[in-house]
Amino acid sequence: MISCAIEKALQSDLFFKVIVSTDSCAIAEVAIQYGAEVPLLRPADISNDQAGLFPVIERALQAIKQENYEFACCILATSPLIEISYLSRGYDRIRSGDFLYVLSASKFPYTVQRRFKESGDDVGLEVLFPDKFDARSQDSDEYMHDAGQFYWSLTQTWLQQPLRFDKRARLISIASWRVQDIATMEDWRRAELIH
Repeated sequence: MISCAIEKALQSDLFFKVIVSTDSCAIAEVAIQYGAEVPLLRPADISNDQAGLFPVIERALQAIKQENYEFACCILATSPLIEISYLSRGYDRIRSGDFLYVLSASKFPYTVQRRFKESGDDVGLEVLFPDKFDARSQDSDEYMHDAGQFYWSLTQTWLQQPLRFDKRARLISIASWRVQDIATMEDWRRAELIH
């Protein structure tokens, strides 16, 4: 799966260096085979399910002497449907304005106002937005979600402040059918069907 992200990054001609941050020797070997560099293996304190994105990026940038690069982009390996055109638009956008971050985002495929959840046998179904549940889909507000493909920023910004979804962040809108995070085998099968 990681080869998809590496190949797109290399084919884009946007990067002086493509590196992979991992704690796995097997993944490091695959990364190197596909043309990326692995400057160091990730230490245990940022190699678990609770590790945040920013400590990982900070460690990776320190490993390559980050002061030599004005911009850095984090491409997530769990996004095999990433497209070069979106990466390029993200790079153009981060260079064109006074933004801290530019990230990939997509519209929710269904209206969020009609969400409900199963709350157990004694409660049944619980509507999360009862005052908006009966609205027609076409009359509902559109909302975006993080597509989990890439994040562009100035290198120094990565080291100084975490991503915030505020007025200093911008997005590159990705078609919802091009977005598939991989967390389960079902996600992987869906991505294979799309690809």
